[in-house]
Amino acid sequence: MSSELTAADVFNAVAILEDDHTELWFLVAELQKAHPGASLAHLNSLAQQLVVTLLREHRVQLFDPFTEQPVPLPAAQVGALVDDLFRTLGRVPDIGDGMWLGIPIQSEI
Repeated sequence: MSSELTAADVFNAVAILEDDHTELWFLVAELQKAHPGASLAHLNSLAQQLVVTLLREHRVQLFDPFTEQPVPLPAAQVGALVDDLFRTLGRVPDIGDGMWLGIPIQSEI
């Protein structure tokens, strides 16, 4: 089991997000495939690392699920929201549990 976030993890997430805005659970499911046997705490850590990397390095933004507008929060704060979500749920996020991430189209910037 790999213990660190890999370039392949980031590449895969960017490819998913380039296609459409995506809920966090979907990205976590991809992390589970790439890191089989990872504990809940490890998946939480990987998800936080992934989200922060995406926000800082790949134009990804957090989106409000109701208005579908970008939410301007610093990457570290969004990473903390990921941690809070995992801790509140006590399990891996599933459909409807998480936050939406995406790469904004030009008209959204």
